[in-house]
Amino acid sequence: WQDQRLRWNPEDFDGLSEIKVDPNVLWIPDLMSIQSAAMTLLFNSSLPVSLHHDGRITWKPRVILPIICSLNLHLFPFDEQNCRFELISWSHTELQVTLWFQEQVEELDLVPGLSLDAFDRNPAWDIKETHGRQYKVQHGCCIDRYWHLGIYIRLRRGSLFYIVNVLTPILGIYTVTLMSFCLPCESSEKI
Repeated sequence: WQDQRLRWNPEDFDGLSEIKVDPNVLWIPDLMSIQSAAMTLLFNSSLPVSLHHDGRITWKPRVILPIICSLNLHLFPFDEQNCRFELISWSHTELQVTLWFQEQVEELDLVPGLSLDAFDRNPAWDIKETHGRQYKVQHGCCIDRYWHLGIYIRLRRGSLFYIVNVLTPILGIYTVTLMSFCLPCESSEKI
């Protein structure tokens, strides 16, 4: 984000163009996820914030975001899921805070293919598609509007685990059971 009050001329400070500060001494956006399992602030980190001489502030805390997502298990374990969640500023209106995607070009833009560089891969799921949309919402309680960032993710379940640990043993037991019917009734191996 930008804070024009935190600008300086690097030549006045021996070429110093960036400093690291504690996040507790700066204003930090109050971002939340509406679909989160627990409505808590996203950023609760002690990682330092980078202040740049041009007023740009960079902070990249790691966040684990437990999202509630309805699942369609009709094709389990070969299913794909579509999840949607929104990031909002809980207490700052559109005039106070503007939420943007890093890849966004202009306001109210659809952002295809959000960057997944910061995501930790999970072998249980493959991320197939992502996109985001920035939009404004007026809540029923208030006359002001608020920025929302809608994030859409299409996931495909990694089915190899289920094939090896569930389907293969089932098929093995099924085959042995069928083969036991081929044995003659007098055979003691049938027991």
